[in-house]
Amino acid sequence: MLGCNLDGSLRVTNAGLRPDFPYRALPHLYALSQRTVRYIVYAQHNDGRSAVIKGPDDYDFLHIIADMREIRDAGMYVYASMSAAWPRWMSEGQPAYEMYHSWVSDPTTSDADLTWAGPDGSRWRLATPTERPCMWHPNIPHIDGAQVEAFSYAFASECADLIDYVGPDNERGGRAYWPPVQAPPYEVAYARAFDEVIIPFARGYRRGCTGGVATIVGPEADVESGIGYLCALEQERGYRVYDVLSHHPGYSWGSPYLEKALARSDEFMSTARKWALGRPIWSTEGWDFVADNGQMVDLFMESERRYPDLRGQFLFHPELVLFQDGARWNDKGFPFKLSAHGERWKRWVDGRETTKRRSVSK
Repeated sequence: MLGCNLDGSLRVTNAGLRPDFPYRALPHLYALSQRTVRYIVYAQHNDGRSAVIKGPDDYDFLHIIADMREIRDAGMYVYASMSAAWPRWMSEGQPAYEMYHSWVSDPTTSDADLTWAGPDGSRWRLATPTERPCMWHPNIPHIDGAQVEAFSYAFASECADLIDYVGPDNERGGRAYWPPVQAPPYEVAYARAFDEVIIPFARGYRRGCTGGVATIVGPEADVESGIGYLCALEQERGYRVYDVLSHHPGYSWGSPYLEKALARSDEFMSTARKWALGRPIWSTEGWDFVADNGQMVDLFMESERRYPDLRGQFLFHPELVLFQDGARWNDKGFPFKLSAHGERWKRWVDGRETTKRRSVSK
């Protein structure tokens, strides 16, 4: 059993992308009852050091193996979570598609249409087809599921001994991931992703694991309907992908932050409970530029009280919430002194039973 209501699970920001992530921070996070790192694995990325897929049957796992060993050596568990679009060559020779983004900065955006508020006061909303026509293109090419399965088999064969939990996808319905589910019909986009990416990944990864045993987390939904769509597809396809159901309710999309975040959490939990069928439920991203850091601590505490069946909460940007001058997270001189909110967090987690540090690093 995992999570803030038991052991204070953690999502480390961009750990799979930033080679300068200060792993010396992990003991400090462990002291705050963080026990699990959600480690992001990029199939492809502009930074070549972070991409694990170089070409057909050509994968580079060395950098993520080194990172995951650092996490293990700190006595923590590894949740390896796939993110970013899959390489273009997996699209079976169809016309190449481009990465896309669905938000535009618009200072006149109303609270009702607000999707994100930047720390600089900028206001963002969804783009229209005219503003971002590539988002709404109806002919996004299909992905070759056999290539996804080949990758995930190799991934498990090389890395599964370092991984406790794995996620095949992130925010199917998110802003920068294939295919663009912002445009109806949503069911078509979810079904394509499920058949072409999610099922092939799960099958390949399970084949590559010793004894075929793996704990798969998903769907990392950023809209509550995403859980319903994808769990319904599990039933329709007759293949159970997820061992843990996960969602991202910590983004309020407006203010007052805590009120809206909890309202979103209620929606997520209602849908997740319907489809859980005995599976644990995790909240795997919790943070928001709209909130101050004290409200983030409030959200975790209230969620633990309100949802006794929520088995995991992962804190996004722990450096900003828990430590003084957290923006200097990567500086060598970062002192790891707790902020006032971090002190309150520590008093909270110290009052709860926490799981023990892993005794043996695989």
